[in-house]
Amino acid sequence: MSKVVFITDHKAGSAMMYQLKEAYRLNTNLNIDFQNFYMWNVNKWDSNNKYIVIIRNPREIIISGYLYHKSVSIKKEGWIHGGNYWGSWERFFSKEDKELYKDYLEKGLIKDDYQDVLKNLSQNRGILYEMNNIADLTLRGRDLILDKWKDKDNVLFIQFNDMIWKMESVVKNISNFLNVSDANEEKVKEEMSKHSIINKGDKVDWSHVTNKELEKDRYLKYWNKTLEKKFLKKKYCYLS
Repeated sequence: MSKVVFITDHKAGSAMMYQLKEAYRLNTNLNIDFQNFYMWNVNKWDSNNKYIVIIRNPREIIISGYLYHKSVSIKKEGWIHGGNYWGSWERFFSKEDKELYKDYLEKGLIKDDYQDVLKNLSQNRGILYEMNNIADLTLRGRDLILDKWKDKDNVLFIQFNDMIWKMESVVKNISNFLNVSDANEEKVKEEMSKHSIINKGDKVDWSHVTNKELEKDRYLKYWNKTLEKKFLKKKYCYLS
Protein backbone atom coordinates (compact mmCIF):
# COMPACT_ATOMS: atom_id res chain seq x y z
CA MET A 1 0.00 0.00 0.00
CA SER A 2 1.46 3.38 -0.99
CA LYS A 3 2.05 5.95 1.71
CA VAL A 4 3.32 9.43 2.42
CA VAL A 5 6.53 9.52 4.44
CA PHE A 6 7.67 12.62 6.34
CA ILE A 7 11.43 12.46 6.94
CA THR A 8 13.50 14.61 9.26
CA ASP A 9 16.60 14.41 11.43
CA HIS A 10 18.01 15.69 14.69
CA LYS A 11 18.10 19.52 14.87
CA ALA A 12 16.82 19.79 11.29
CA GLY A 13 13.26 20.58 12.36
CA SER A 14 12.08 17.25 13.73
CA ALA A 15 9.60 18.66 16.27
CA MET A 16 7.89 20.91 13.72
CA MET A 17 7.95 18.20 11.06
CA TYR A 18 6.25 15.75 13.41
CA GLN A 19 3.44 18.24 14.02
CA LEU A 20 3.09 18.83 10.28
CA LYS A 21 2.81 15.09 9.77
CA GLU A 22 0.12 14.92 12.44
CA ALA A 23 -1.82 17.79 10.87
CA TYR A 24 -1.98 15.91 7.56
CA ARG A 25 -2.72 12.59 9.24
CA LEU A 26 -5.69 14.03 11.12
CA ASN A 27 -7.09 16.09 8.26
CA THR A 28 -6.71 13.78 5.25
CA ASN A 29 -7.32 10.12 4.41
CA LEU A 30 -3.70 9.60 3.38
CA ASN A 31 -1.62 6.72 4.72
CA ILE A 32 1.07 8.68 6.53
CA ASP A 33 4.33 7.64 8.16
CA PHE A 34 7.06 9.55 10.00
CA GLN A 35 10.73 8.61 9.96
CA ASN A 36 13.68 10.09 11.81
CA PHE A 37 17.32 10.03 10.66
CA TYR A 38 18.13 10.70 7.02
CA MET A 39 20.80 8.03 6.81
CA TRP A 40 18.54 5.12 7.60
CA ASN A 41 16.00 6.10 4.95
CA VAL A 42 18.34 6.62 1.99
CA ASN A 43 18.03 3.03 0.76
CA LYS A 44 14.29 2.73 1.52
CA TRP A 45 13.10 4.85 -1.38
CA ASP A 46 10.04 3.33 -3.05
CA SER A 47 8.58 4.62 -6.31
CA ASN A 48 5.07 3.94 -5.00
CA ASN A 49 5.42 6.32 -2.08
CA LYS A 50 5.67 10.09 -1.74
CA TYR A 51 8.31 11.63 0.50
CA ILE A 52 8.51 15.00 2.20
CA VAL A 53 12.00 15.76 3.51
CA ILE A 54 12.99 18.77 5.57
CA ILE A 55 16.52 20.15 5.24
CA ARG A 56 18.34 22.92 7.08
CA ASN A 57 21.45 25.04 6.66
CA PRO A 58 24.24 22.77 7.98
CA ARG A 59 25.83 25.57 10.00
CA GLU A 60 22.52 26.13 11.78
CA ILE A 61 22.27 22.41 12.52
CA ILE A 62 25.68 22.55 14.19
CA ILE A 63 24.89 25.63 16.28
CA SER A 64 21.42 24.41 17.20
CA GLY A 65 22.88 21.09 18.31
CA TYR A 66 25.60 22.76 20.34
CA LEU A 67 23.16 25.01 22.22
CA TYR A 68 20.54 22.31 22.69
CA HIS A 69 22.91 19.62 23.92
CA LYS A 70 24.47 21.96 26.50
CA SER A 71 21.16 22.36 28.31
CA VAL A 72 18.75 19.55 27.36
CA SER A 73 17.57 17.22 30.12
CA ILE A 74 18.16 13.48 30.14
CA LYS A 75 14.37 13.10 29.99
CA LYS A 76 14.42 14.66 26.52
CA GLU A 77 17.63 13.02 25.31
CA GLY A 78 18.41 9.84 27.19
CA TRP A 79 21.84 9.41 25.62
CA ILE A 80 23.14 12.85 26.64
CA HIS A 81 24.99 11.60 29.76
CA GLY A 82 26.29 8.52 27.97
CA GLY A 83 24.36 5.95 25.96
CA ASN A 84 23.11 5.04 22.50
CA TYR A 85 22.25 8.14 20.49
CA TRP A 86 20.23 6.04 18.03
CA GLY A 87 18.16 4.67 20.90
CA SER A 88 15.03 2.68 20.10
CA TRP A 89 15.21 3.88 16.47
CA GLU A 90 17.94 1.32 15.87
CA ARG A 91 15.27 -1.34 15.42
CA PHE A 92 14.26 0.34 12.15
CA PHE A 93 17.75 0.08 10.62
CA SER A 94 18.07 -2.61 7.96
CA LYS A 95 20.77 -5.27 8.30
CA GLU A 96 22.38 -3.93 5.13
CA ASP A 97 22.46 -0.36 6.43
CA LYS A 98 23.89 -1.48 9.75
CA GLU A 99 26.81 -2.98 7.89
CA LEU A 100 27.09 -0.17 5.33
CA TYR A 101 27.10 2.57 7.97
CA LYS A 102 28.81 0.64 10.75
CA ASP A 103 31.12 3.54 11.61
CA TYR A 104 28.14 5.83 12.15
CA LEU A 105 26.38 3.34 14.38
CA GLU A 106 29.50 3.15 16.52
CA LYS A 107 29.87 6.92 16.54
CA GLY A 108 26.40 7.11 18.09
CA LEU A 109 27.53 5.10 21.13
CA ILE A 110 28.30 7.95 23.53
CA LYS A 111 30.88 6.82 26.08
CA ASP A 112 31.64 10.14 27.76
CA ASP A 113 29.08 12.54 29.21
CA TYR A 114 28.34 14.53 26.05
CA GLN A 115 26.78 17.42 27.92
CA ASP A 116 29.60 17.75 30.41
CA VAL A 117 32.14 17.76 27.59
CA LEU A 118 30.35 20.68 25.90
CA LYS A 119 30.01 22.60 29.15
CA ASN A 120 33.71 22.23 29.95
CA LEU A 121 34.91 23.41 26.56
CA SER A 122 35.21 26.98 25.33
CA GLN A 123 32.45 28.03 22.94
CA ASN A 124 34.67 27.64 19.89
CA ARG A 125 35.94 24.21 20.91
CA GLY A 126 32.47 23.14 21.95
CA ILE A 127 31.04 23.99 18.53
CA LEU A 128 33.89 22.05 16.89
CA TYR A 129 33.12 19.09 19.14
CA GLU A 130 29.47 19.19 18.08
CA MET A 131 30.53 19.50 14.42
CA ASN A 132 32.70 16.39 14.73
CA ASN A 133 30.16 14.28 16.59
CA ILE A 134 26.35 14.36 16.69
CA ALA A 135 25.97 17.11 14.07
CA ASP A 136 28.21 15.10 11.77
CA LEU A 137 25.79 12.16 11.93
CA THR A 138 22.96 14.41 10.79
CA LEU A 139 24.96 16.15 8.08
CA ARG A 140 26.44 13.00 6.53
CA GLY A 141 22.93 11.58 6.32
CA ARG A 142 21.69 14.85 4.86
CA ASP A 143 24.30 14.69 2.12
CA LEU A 144 23.37 11.09 1.30
CA ILE A 145 19.67 11.72 1.00
CA LEU A 146 20.13 14.89 -1.03
CA ASP A 147 22.56 13.20 -3.38
CA LYS A 148 20.49 10.07 -3.96
CA TRP A 149 16.99 11.58 -3.91
CA LYS A 150 17.42 15.06 -5.39
CA ASP A 151 16.10 14.07 -8.84
CA LYS A 152 13.22 11.86 -7.66
CA ASP A 153 9.80 13.10 -8.79
CA ASN A 154 8.11 11.61 -5.73
CA VAL A 155 10.29 13.53 -3.26
CA LEU A 156 9.56 17.06 -2.05
CA PHE A 157 12.34 18.87 -0.19
CA ILE A 158 11.32 21.74 2.07
CA GLN A 159 13.59 24.23 3.80
CA PHE A 160 13.54 24.62 7.58
CA ASN A 161 13.50 28.43 7.28
CA ASP A 162 10.35 28.21 5.17
CA MET A 163 8.73 26.08 7.87
CA ILE A 164 9.34 28.92 10.30
CA TRP A 165 8.74 32.04 8.22
CA LYS A 166 6.56 30.80 5.34
CA MET A 167 4.47 28.02 6.84
CA GLU A 168 1.37 28.71 4.75
CA SER A 169 3.41 28.46 1.54
CA VAL A 170 4.93 25.20 2.76
CA VAL A 171 1.48 23.75 3.43
CA LYS A 172 0.32 24.91 0.00
CA ASN A 173 3.28 23.21 -1.71
CA ILE A 174 2.84 19.99 0.24
CA SER A 175 -0.91 19.92 -0.40
CA ASN A 176 -0.36 20.35 -4.12
CA PHE A 177 2.26 17.60 -4.05
CA LEU A 178 -0.16 15.26 -2.25
CA ASN A 179 -3.31 16.37 -4.12
CA VAL A 180 -4.99 17.45 -0.89
CA SER A 181 -8.28 19.32 -1.25
CA ASP A 182 -8.48 23.05 -0.53
CA ALA A 183 -10.78 22.42 2.43
CA ASN A 184 -8.38 19.97 4.06
CA GLU A 185 -5.45 22.22 3.28
CA GLU A 186 -7.12 25.00 5.26
CA LYS A 187 -7.56 22.64 8.20
CA VAL A 188 -3.86 21.80 8.10
CA LYS A 189 -2.96 25.51 8.01
CA GLU A 190 -5.23 26.17 10.99
CA GLU A 191 -3.63 23.38 12.99
CA MET A 192 -0.08 24.45 12.11
CA SER A 193 -0.79 28.03 13.18
CA LYS A 194 -0.99 26.64 16.73
CA HIS A 195 2.59 25.37 16.35
CA SER A 196 3.91 28.54 14.74
CA ILE A 197 6.93 29.96 16.53
CA ILE A 198 6.51 33.27 14.72
CA ASN A 199 2.91 33.59 15.89
CA LYS A 200 3.76 32.28 19.38
CA GLY A 201 1.26 29.47 18.90
CA ASP A 202 -0.18 27.89 22.02
CA LYS A 203 1.12 24.42 21.08
CA VAL A 204 4.76 25.34 20.42
CA ASP A 205 7.25 23.02 22.13
CA TRP A 206 9.72 25.69 23.22
CA SER A 207 12.05 23.10 24.78
CA HIS A 208 13.22 22.22 21.25
CA VAL A 209 13.76 25.84 20.19
CA THR A 210 17.27 27.26 20.59
CA ASN A 211 16.70 30.33 18.40
CA LYS A 212 14.08 31.94 20.62
CA GLU A 213 14.91 35.41 19.24
CA LEU A 214 13.95 34.07 15.77
CA GLU A 215 17.04 35.48 14.11
CA LYS A 216 17.62 34.43 10.51
CA ASP A 217 21.18 33.17 10.02
CA ARG A 218 21.51 32.99 13.79
CA TYR A 219 24.66 30.88 13.38
CA LEU A 220 26.61 34.05 12.42
CA LYS A 221 26.60 35.10 16.10
CA TYR A 222 28.74 32.06 16.88
CA TRP A 223 30.64 31.52 13.63
CA ASN A 224 34.17 32.67 12.79
CA LYS A 225 36.96 32.04 10.28
CA THR A 226 38.38 29.13 12.28
CA LEU A 227 35.02 27.34 12.37
CA GLU A 228 34.42 28.02 8.69
CA LYS A 229 37.82 26.56 7.79
CA LYS A 230 37.12 23.40 9.79
CA PHE A 231 33.62 23.23 8.35
CA LEU A 232 34.80 23.42 4.74
CA LYS A 233 37.30 20.63 5.35
CA LYS A 234 34.34 18.35 6.06
CA LYS A 235 33.32 18.79 2.42
CA TYR A 236 29.62 18.61 3.16
CA CYS A 237 27.48 18.94 0.06
CA TYR A 238 24.86 21.62 -0.47
CA LEU A 239 26.39 24.23 1.81
CA SER A 240 23.62 26.83 1.40
